[in-house]
Amino acid sequence: MCQRGLAQAVVGAGQSARDLLHAVAMCAASADDGHLICGRISSDVAARLRTAAKRHSALLKLDTAAVPDDSTIEWCPVSEEQPTRTSRRAINAFSGSHVVLWGCGGIGSWAGEFLARAGVARITLCDPAVVTGPLLVRQDFAEGDVGKSKAEALSDRLRSLNDLLAVQVIPGSFTLLTEGHLPDCDAIIDATVNNTVAATMSMLWTTTANLPLVARISTDRATCTLGLLSVTRPPNGPTPEFTDQLAASRPGW
Repeated sequence: MCQRGLAQAVVGAGQSARDLLHAVAMCAASADDGHLICGRISSDVAARLRTAAKRHSALLKLDTAAVPDDSTIEWCPVSEEQPTRTSRRAINAFSGSHVVLWGCGGIGSWAGEFLARAGVARITLCDPAVVTGPLLVRQDFAEGDVGKSKAEALSDRLRSLNDLLAVQVIPGSFTLLTEGHLPDCDAIIDATVNNTVAATMSMLWTTTANLPLVARISTDRATCTLGLLSVTRPPNGPTPEFTDQLAASRPGW
């Protein structure tokens, strides 16, 4: 149902079912994007609509004059989960992709949630650390997660947001680097703030068989208030280690 028709239906909630069905039919005939609506009608009105549907077969062709003018509609809550509603049009680059997330803490836990909401098909989580109470003020965990592996706790969180999301948990970042190349995925997000991880990736930069997009998220060491993001791709883009060296050469970073 288009926005105009939806507004008419809401405003006219106390009007007759005939008027509301007419508004729905007129709106459905327009070029506007559609919404789902659901309502209860009396058995008598339903019988009349079924009879009309048998004659015309489509809602747009129903004769709303067949609906008694004094009939009413009881509107029901609807959770629209059509692809046109659940897809994130502004960030479709993530749709259907496989992302490897290294680090599930103060940066990675929030990044993981955004990825799940952005429509990734598969996410691999890597973090050997455990959730502790003091971390709850800044990381995307709850009291019930204390004592759990960060990666496992985050995987539960992401599955609760998107039950179609495939989540794999791997104990540590280096597990995916032991085969001598970067992980086979569409993108790597390094939220470990770990120079050793950067150096290891840089060693594989020009020899890796896979060419994922690599994004590294961190904060400045001086104040921990400046967000730093670098996005590159092997083998021709700047290596993570080069980016770290560049950041270290800047006063205050």
